[in-house]
Amino acid sequence: MHVLDQIMIIYAGNSGALDKVDKRKVKAWEESVHEIHEGADARGEGRSFAKEKKMTDEVIQKLDAAIAAFGPQFKA
Repeated sequence: MHVLDQIMIIYAGNSGALDKVDKRKVKAWEESVHEIHEGADARGEGRSFAKEKKMTDEVIQKLDAAIAAFGPQFKA
C-alpha cells in the first residue's frame, strides 16, 4: 500500500471519520481511499500532501472534504 494511502487511512481513523462507517464495510472503505489518492488527485487531496510533506491546515481541509464526499456510502 502506498505510504500516502496509509497516512490518509490513519488520519481518517484518528479524526473520527471511521466512527461513522459500518463495521462490515471498513475494508471496502479502506480500499476506497485509493480513489482519493488516485482518482480524486485532480482536486489535489493527495497531491497537496505529497507536495507539502506535512499535514498543513490546507491538506487537512482537503482530506476532510474528500473523506466526507465518499464516506456516506459506507455509513451504518
